Amino acid sequence: MENGIVKKKIDEISMMKGIGILLVVFGHMGFISGFNSNFPILGEIITPIETPMMLMFFLLSGYVSSPHNNQIGEDLRKRTKALLLPYYRFSVVMLVIYAILYLGIEHQSLGWYADGALGILLQLQSFHFFDPEISGIHPMFYGVIIGWYLFQMAASSFIFIPLLRWLQGKPHSYKLISAAGLIALGAVLYLLNLQGLNGEYFPPVCKIFILPNIPGIAGVLLLGNWLSDIGFLKFDEMKKERILLTVVVSILLLAVLYLTDDRLYDFPIGKWGTYGALGYFSATIYSIALLEILGVLCYWVKRLAAVRNFLVFWGDHSLDVLIVHFFFGYLIAYLAGFWVDYLSKPVTATAQQGILRLILLMILVPILCYTYIQAKSKRKN
Repeated sequence: MENGIVKKKIDEISMMKGIGILLVVFGHMGFISGFNSNFPILGEIITPIETPMMLMFFLLSGYVSSPHNNQIGEDLRKRTKALLLPYYRFSVVMLVIYAILYLGIEHQSLGWYADGALGILLQLQSFHFFDPEISGIHPMFYGVIIGWYLFQMAASSFIFIPLLRWLQGKPHSYKLISAAGLIALGAVLYLLNLQGLNGEYFPPVCKIFILPNIPGIAGVLLLGNWLSDIGFLKFDEMKKERILLTVVVSILLLAVLYLTDDRLYDFPIGKWGTYGALGYFSATIYSIALLEILGVLCYWVKRLAAVRNFLVFWGDHSLDVLIVHFFFGYLIAYLAGFWVDYLSKPVTATAQQGILRLILLMILVPILCYTYIQAKSKRKN
């Protein structure tokens, strides 16, 4: 996604981001539509690919990052601005729309709305300051639920950027050791149950400071940067035999990790699986293997100009899509009358309804995202 500090543009990276963000959109629209609850087998097939996408984005963000000659504070300011400013711009628009929906149409109390606004602005989904009688995640928060990624990335940057500057010019092994140490620190903090500090425990993905994930994500960013140092994803410089070997090894890793742990995604998604804190390591290794496979796929298909341009477009605008897609899906479902609080209760839909709703969302949401991106580009120009 967008960063304050970047290296040379690589087509495969943009294409992988495009695949990743489209899978994220599909996964969220599956929940909102009720499609997932009717086709659990399909979910079991898609989940191993769709769920680790956020970890893949962290790896790619670290991959393209490099220290500038700026002061560390300036790099941090640029990176935080690149991550959070688009979020807050869109949040202001959302709050106006929510005021119309919830205050004007549904006649909710001002205190109820104020709690929702606070949740949006500070990603505090489970605190209720102005209307303490309600509990759980505030309905207004669902439109920005994916904002956890942006806040966690910004918080982790305060570890990653100073370390990246300090490690500049040192042996590559220092970076790998530092990355492993940070991931291990995240696992230890997870064992101490410090992921539950920011209010209601489930779902922890929706909190700004999931303490174990701050060093953990910084470690993954650093690991992604190390992968860049050793030439990972630079397929133009590899022999075909080496590419084939890495793909085979990656597939074997995916198979072993998936079959031995039914849910690898303790980190950073916040679920807990068979291995608990070891998910900080298993999920990271899993994501690197998936990264290699997707990278080779993009390397092969980038010769098809139409496919390349399509994926590059969505990849280059993945941050904007991440910020707006869930809200657009939520709003369409609300207006169509089938939205429910899916994290607390499943969407009720027949198989046919789930399919039709998913088709509706997967047509309209990308169109709205594309319109938003074009409008934003015109404003800049």
